[in-house]
Amino acid sequence: MKIALIGARCKRQGTGPWFAKHFTTLGASLSGIMGTCIESALQASAELEQRFGIVTTAYSDWESLIKGAQPDLLVIASPAATHRSYLQHAIDSALPVFVEKPFVWEDGRDNVQDTRELVQQFEKKKIPLFVNTQWLESLEEFQVIYPHCDLNHVTTFEMNLSPTSKGVDMIVDALPHAWSMLYELVGEGEIEEIKAVFSGEKSLKISGFYHHEKAMTEFHFTMKTQSQQPRSFSYAINGNLVERIVDLSSYMMSFKAKNGIFPLRDPMEARIRKILTLIEKKSYNDAHRRIIVETELLNQSIKALKL
Repeated sequence: MKIALIGARCKRQGTGPWFAKHFTTLGASLSGIMGTCIESALQASAELEQRFGIVTTAYSDWESLIKGAQPDLLVIASPAATHRSYLQHAIDSALPVFVEKPFVWEDGRDNVQDTRELVQQFEKKKIPLFVNTQWLESLEEFQVIYPHCDLNHVTTFEMNLSPTSKGVDMIVDALPHAWSMLYELVGEGEIEEIKAVFSGEKSLKISGFYHHEKAMTEFHFTMKTQSQQPRSFSYAINGNLVERIVDLSSYMMSFKAKNGIFPLRDPMEARIRKILTLIEKKSYNDAHRRIIVETELLNQSIKALKL
C-alpha cells in the first residue's frame, strides 16, 4: 500500500513523522509527502531519512502529489485549519483518508456543519475514512491493570495532556483526544456545568459533567504546554490512574499505575495496524456518526467556555 503524508514535520504536535514510521514499519510505502512549499517538504523528507531511514519524494502541491505518489491512502497530520481543504481534495480524488484529530476546525466557520457535509460525501462515495483515536487502543491494557474497574459505569473520567500549543489552541489540539475517549466509554451525551481555569497561556484545567444515557460522568481535563519529548500523558477512570512512560532509547512504552509498571503497546501503532487490517479486508467499520459527535463536543466546549 502506498501512503501520501501531509504534515510530515514536527512543527506543531509532531505526529506526522511517527505516522510515517509506523505505516512503513507495518509494511506500507511512503510514496510522497507534501509541504506548504518545496523547501519545507524537502526538509521534512531529509528529516525522515535521517531519523527513521525513510526515503520518500517531496511535493509542494496537491496535483503533483497525487500524480507523482499515486497513493492508496492519504494521511493528514497538518494543522487543523488545513484539514477541510485536504479532505475535500481527497473526496474529489476518491482517495481514502486517515486524519489526525480534530477532524476539522477553522475559526469563523460552522465546523459541525462542515463535518456533516464532509462525512456525508465520504459515505455517498463509499470512500474509507479514519480518524486517529489512538488512545482508545490502550483500554485493553487499562482493563488488564484494573480488572475490577467497571467500564460500563464510568462516574469520573480524568485526562492529562501536554500539547505543544498554548492558550485556546491547546483546546483544539488536545481536547478532542479526551472527548474521543469519553465518547467511547459512555456514548453520546450533553456537556453540563463546564468551566475552565487558565494559569497563564501554558496551563488549563477544564471540568464539568457529561450527561449521557447511562448516567452522569464528572470529567476533569488538564492541559499543560510541553515541547520536550516524551510529553506527559495520563488518564484515570473512576479514580484508577495510568500514566504513560516512554523509554527514549527504544521508544518502548509502559503504563505506570498504583500497583506497578505494565507493558503498553504503542497506541498509535496499534491504531494504524487496525486501519491497515480494515483496508485489507475491505471492512471499513469506523463510525461516521462518532466523527460528527466529537466535533459537536469540541464545538460545545468552546462555545460554553466562551473562548
